[in-house]
Amino acid sequence: IPIDNIGFQFTMLPLTDTITAPKVGFHGYGLFFEGAQWDTNLQLLAESAPKLLFSAAPMVWFEPKTLDAIAHPPSYTCPVYKTPDRRGVLATTGH
Repeated sequence: IPIDNIGFQFTMLPLTDTITAPKVGFHGYGLFFEGAQWDTNLQLLAESAPKLLFSAAPMVWFEPKTLDAIAHPPSYTCPVYKTPDRRGVLATTGH
């Protein structure tokens, strides 16, 4: 399969005490939302609480799939930065 035909299906995982490693892909953690928060009840991105600029994102399952097999629910496309400075080279695009 050509690398250009592979992408990731993203699944936000519920907060639990035990999370086992997936058979395919990986679990990512340590990300933060800026100006938003994750609504654990509705499983949706929501407005941040008043006077709260950053909020922790839940653990995310990055599941590799071919592009035609990825389900595209309503989503919000946004960049991921390694630093809160919002500058420099994006790891995802190289720009």
